[in-house]
Amino acid sequence: MRRTLSAVVIAATLLSVAACASERADVSVSATTPVAPADSSSGAPASPSAGDPTAPAGGNSAEVCAAALETSRESATAFVSELATSLEAASKGDTKGMEAARKKAEEVLDRWALDIRKQAARATDARLGAVLTEIASEVSRMEASVESIDEVRLNELQQRLEQLCAG
Repeated sequence: MRRTLSAVVIAATLLSVAACASERADVSVSATTPVAPADSSSGAPASPSAGDPTAPAGGNSAEVCAAALETSRESATAFVSELATSLEAASKGDTKGMEAARKKAEEVLDRWALDIRKQAARATDARLGAVLTEIASEVSRMEASVESIDEVRLNELQQRLEQLCAG
């Protein structure tokens, strides 16, 4: 029972992070990206984040953020569903069902990490690419078990992503 309760708490956390991320994606996609003034030394547009590590990401961040956040929302939902199915099967003594759900959950994690890495590679803002790479690495470390989820680290990464995707 304690394990099931832990799974519910973790599931709620993952889904709330994904939901907040999805809401941010809607704002990012619909917002217009301001054009930064030209850098007088090179004539090139200055990055909106130049000199300010807390500034929203520049470049193609609206598209990359929207795709990454949607991937995370969908993947977190699928992962939680499979994890819940696995725990339910385990509570009924259904070893086959538990293993099948765990395998599906592992596949979701693999796909999630791969899709986030693809978005990291697309990002023209180095900070956004770095955070997405860290998220993909964290997801890759996860397994189809409650114990493998580092809520603190995922929350930290999510906050950094939201900050970069706020533009």
